[in-house]
Amino acid sequence: ANPGVDPKKLQIGQSINFPKMETSDPLNLMPKPVSLRSRLIPMIQEGEGFKNRAYLDTRGNITIGFGSTRNPRMDKYLQSQGINPNEVFNVKGTPITREMAQTMRDIELNRNEEMIKRALPFYERQPDNIKLVLQDMVYNMGLGNYEKRSGLLGFRNMNAALQAGDVATAARELMASNYGTSETRNRALRNRRLMLGENQ
Repeated sequence: ANPGVDPKKLQIGQSINFPKMETSDPLNLMPKPVSLRSRLIPMIQEGEGFKNRAYLDTRGNITIGFGSTRNPRMDKYLQSQGINPNEVFNVKGTPITREMAQTMRDIELNRNEEMIKRALPFYERQPDNIKLVLQDMVYNMGLGNYEKRSGLLGFRNMNAALQAGDVATAARELMASNYGTSETRNRALRNRRLMLGENQ
């Protein structure tokens, strides 16, 4: 690596070019960081399930795939695939593929994260387990409205506790709601455990 360099004639301050160490991982053996999205997707799919045909959810919304409801983003995507949205968002309508449902899910996840960042300034400084809970809640119930106490923003006490760094109180407030006592109780219990760092 250093041709012509005589160790006996080295001078103080003289630089030597050492050979570079091999740092590649040709066998892909080094552990890779797990992204937030790759952890979120199984949570969403567990909570929502998959239906290739439209159905009415517990709130009477026409839903399909992994809990996707109709909105301009879904219409635009379906139209890009040459599909009439009216034929999909219909309980007797056209089925979709699992791949299409995954794309529809991801369109919503991308939008949801941006909405949470704008609505809850404390979001970005939260650890991943809290971010996962907040994103799962928004996917399930929407961002909602603070004044109307709907969606994620309706969890005023929980959000205030998270902003103050009081996770224990936030977890209690999560369960002290219709979300924690209705048909979504199991999902809420899972998110409570995740919020407290019990099943990361």
